[in-house]
Amino acid sequence: MNLTAPPVPPPESSETIHRHKQQNPHIGRDDLRTIVLVRHGESLWNREQRFTGWTDVELTALGAKQASCAGMAIADAGLHVDVAITSSLRRAIDSQTHILKMVQTVRHRDCLLDWRLNERHYGALTGLDRQEAEAIYGASTVHQWRRGYAHCPPRMEISEAHTLVDRLSRSHGVTIPFIPRAESLRDTFNRVKPSWIDTISPLLRLGRCVLISAHGNSLRMLIAAMHGTNPSTFCEMDIPNATPMVYELDSKLRVRNVRYLNTGIDSSASKIL
Repeated sequence: MNLTAPPVPPPESSETIHRHKQQNPHIGRDDLRTIVLVRHGESLWNREQRFTGWTDVELTALGAKQASCAGMAIADAGLHVDVAITSSLRRAIDSQTHILKMVQTVRHRDCLLDWRLNERHYGALTGLDRQEAEAIYGASTVHQWRRGYAHCPPRMEISEAHTLVDRLSRSHGVTIPFIPRAESLRDTFNRVKPSWIDTISPLLRLGRCVLISAHGNSLRMLIAAMHGTNPSTFCEMDIPNATPMVYELDSKLRVRNVRYLNTGIDSSASKIL
């Protein structure tokens, strides 16, 4: 399993944090804010390698097990999660539910849905597998759409886009103020960043330990927002299913350390499309 840390800036090691403490005795472990990022467990369309986007597919049995193992890993690490935030897509919501059954530190009123953490909208690619998409549009073009920061796939038909949003609104009681038809990673970043600014970072400043259950591309862009660096450098970041990433930030919310938790289960099969 390829567990690569964020490409830039490199997270500081525990030794570096220890050196910071020695240089400044006022910096201690209690001064660090913790946020745990988890990509949802394997979904039905992950297994089939289909572009999922905003389609509200369910977890596979393996995906549910992966999420439970992620919760056990968080509990075993001694992390006391205070607030849990998920996207408004079923696979992330259900993953969070499985995680919290193991963690058991979050009150129901502190479980939040934020549609801005939804997966990137794949437009007309939605429902296609990678081979089908490449047969229609060409491999190099599909690769540009997948990994290029500003490249956007063809837009979905407006009626289909309305149907996706209507289903999410009815199923999960969320109000989504616009109807996306396709998104580039830049569009995804511009959607996710306000969630970081007005919802997540204020909780961290209050000292809350925050759990985020979301998606490969939305987490890539959230991590870019956390680092405050060029988001295009995070387009290739590998984020396995249901493998908790624990970020520690200082009082100014600068990243000081990041580590992956070992869940004891292989989560490498479902690559981010």
